[in-house]
Amino acid sequence: MFLHRLKPILARRCLLNRQTIATKKYNYLPPLQQHITTTTRFLHVQSHVTIPDTKEAEAIVPLLQQIDTEKPSATIYNSILKTLALEGRSEQAQKLYDVVFRHHDVKADIETYSQLMLAYMNDGKYEESMEIYYELRDHDEDPTKNLRMMPDTYAAMLKALTDPSKIQENHIQFDKNVEPIYEYSVEDADSTIYPDVDGNSQPALLTALALFKDMRHLEIQPTPDMYENLLKACADQKDGYVLEKLHKLIRMDHYFDPDVDVFNQLMRAYHAVGDPASVLEIYEVAESSNVVDQKSLSTVLETCLQNGFHSRAEAIWNSLEYKNNIKITANDFNIYLQCLLNSNDTDKAEKMIQEGLTSGQANEASVNILKKYTNTTANK
Repeated sequence: MFLHRLKPILARRCLLNRQTIATKKYNYLPPLQQHITTTTRFLHVQSHVTIPDTKEAEAIVPLLQQIDTEKPSATIYNSILKTLALEGRSEQAQKLYDVVFRHHDVKADIETYSQLMLAYMNDGKYEESMEIYYELRDHDEDPTKNLRMMPDTYAAMLKALTDPSKIQENHIQFDKNVEPIYEYSVEDADSTIYPDVDGNSQPALLTALALFKDMRHLEIQPTPDMYENLLKACADQKDGYVLEKLHKLIRMDHYFDPDVDVFNQLMRAYHAVGDPASVLEIYEVAESSNVVDQKSLSTVLETCLQNGFHSRAEAIWNSLEYKNNIKITANDFNIYLQCLLNSNDTDKAEKMIQEGLTSGQANEASVNILKKYTNTTANK
C-alpha cells in the first residue's frame, strides 16, 4: 500500500541502469521514409501534427517525425507532452522524452519534467512520477540546469492527484510487500511522513500529501486552492488520516489565514469522516473570525441533527439573528425543524413553521415533516 522510493545510492544505480536500457532501446529515430500505419484522431497540438489514437509507446514516433524544423525547441515538444499528460499517456510521454531529450540536442526544461510527471500521475503510476520528482528536487539548486520547481508546478501536480475522476480510475493500493517511502516532514527533519498508515488511504492522496509536505519543507507557500483541493479529496474519500495531517499543517502555517471556503472544506471533511466534535470546533473558530456562510451553517446543522446535538443546533440557530450575511435556505430550516422535533419540542416546531411559511423560509416539505412526526407519535 505504500509509495516506495529506493535509497539514494540504489536510486542512482537504478536510474543509471534504466538509462542504459533506454539508450539501447531508444537511441535512434526510425528513418523518415519508414511507413508506420496508425489510426489517429485529430487532437491538434500544432496545425501539422496529431496525437495517435492508440496509447502504445511506439505510436508517438510518427508524430515526432512530422515536426519539420532545423532546430526544434523544447517548447514544441512540451506542447505535445502536455496533451499526452492530460490524457495519462505515460508510455508515449516517456518515449517522447527518451527519443527527443535524453540523448539528443533538445534540452529539457522544468516544463518538460513537469509534464512527464503529470503524465505518470494521470496514468495512476505514482511511484514513477515521484522518482522524477525526487531527482528534480535533489538537483534543483544547480543554477546551470534551471530546474527549480515553482509553485505552479506543485499546484498542477496537486490538482492532478486530487482529481476525483482520476482517483476513481486509479482506485488501487500500494504493494504491501515494498519498502515504504521515507521523506522529511515539516515538523522534524528526522521523522517520516508515513510511520503508521492504516491502509485506507488511496495512493493518489498519499502522494499528494507527500508533495505538499515537501513543498512546505522547501518553504514554498501553499495557496488556498491547494488546501481546498486536498481537503475536498479527504472528504470525498472519507480519509481521516490525511485530513488530520493536513489540518495540522494548516494550524502550523503562520502565513495562511483560512478563508470561508477552506473552513467549509475542513468542516465538510470532518463531517464525512464522522468527527462531529471537530466540525463544531471549526465552526466556532470560523464564527469567531466572522468567516461563516450558508454552507457553513448547512454542514454544522446537519452534524447536529445526525449526532443528536439538539441544544447546540438551537444555539446556532438563535445566533443567526445577528448574521445578516447568511441567507437561510428551506433545507437549513427543515434540518433545524427536525432537531426540534427530535427533542420533542412540538410547540416550538409548529410556531416555527407558521412563521417560516410567512417569511418564505419554510416550504411544503416543512409541513410534511411535522405531519410525519405527528402521525408517528400518535401511533405509539
